[in-house]
Amino acid sequence: MKITIVRFLLAVSILSVSGCGPPKVSSVCQNPAYYQQNIVIREALFIRERNCSLHILASAFLIDRERGLFASAKHFIGSESDGKAKVFFNGRVYDGFLVWLPPVTDVAIIKIAGNYDPASFPEPYKVAQNIKVGDKVFVRGIHPHPAALQGNKIILPILRGYYGVLGKNEEFVHDDLEGKITDIAAKIQNKNIVGSSELLSEVTNTYIKLETKEDHLFSFGGLSGGPTVNEESELVGINSSEQGGYLELTERGIEYHPWKTFHLVPASELEKLMPMIANIK
Repeated sequence: MKITIVRFLLAVSILSVSGCGPPKVSSVCQNPAYYQQNIVIREALFIRERNCSLHILASAFLIDRERGLFASAKHFIGSESDGKAKVFFNGRVYDGFLVWLPPVTDVAIIKIAGNYDPASFPEPYKVAQNIKVGDKVFVRGIHPHPAALQGNKIILPILRGYYGVLGKNEEFVHDDLEGKITDIAAKIQNKNIVGSSELLSEVTNTYIKLETKEDHLFSFGGLSGGPTVNEESELVGINSSEQGGYLELTERGIEYHPWKTFHLVPASELEKLMPMIANIK
C-alpha cells in the first residue's frame, strides 16, 4: 500500500498558433522586463499568470538562438490557455507563444516574441550520441525550493524580486541534479504521463530512465521541460515524468522510497522535429 507524502506538478498552458506568428499581447500587468540573474544559462522558466500573479509554470531550454526557440514538455500545454506566457531567461522577461506541438511525443516548441538580441544568448546544447546505461547525467531546470532546501543552489529571486511575494520561504533555484541512466528504452503509455491527451492514452513511447544521486525530498514538478545533459554538457533528453517518493507499509514496518526516479524524452526525438520547424521565423 502506497501513501503519497508530497505530490505536486506545476504546469504551464500555452495555446498552439502553429507557424502563424505571435499572438497580440495585451496585458494590464505592469511588471518590469528584467529580473536579477547573475549567471548565463541555457535554461528558461515559463510562467503563465492569472491576475498578474504566478499561476502555473514549467522549465525549458534554448534550441535556436537566432529564432528565439525553446523546447519544453508537451504535457504542460492545457486547454485553458489564451496563448500568453512569460519566458524568464537570463535576467530578461519575454512574451512566449507555442509554435509546434507534435501529436505524440512529449515535446513542445515555444518562441519568444518581440525584440531580443540573439548575440546575447548562449549556444544551445549539442545532442549527445551513444547514450548508454550507467552514464552520469545532470537534470537541469528552474523551479521553486523551500528555504530549507536552497543551500548550495543558484537562487533566482523571481518570487520576491519580480512578483513581490513576501512572507513565503520559497524561491526559484536553478537545479543541476547529478544522476545515472538506468534504462535507455523504458516504455510508458501516454495515460501515465500527467496531462497527456485522452485520445492518445494507449500510445506507448520510449523514454530514458534515470535515478538522481540524492533524494530530491519533494516533487521534481517544475523541472519538466528542462534538459538533462551528460558530463560534456550535451543534451541527453527532455525532462518528462517522475516516479514520486512515497511511504509504503510493509511487513517490516513503514518504508520510505525517495524522490529519485525521472524519465526523459530522448534528445533524438527533438532532432526529428527540427526539420519540421525549419521555416519558423
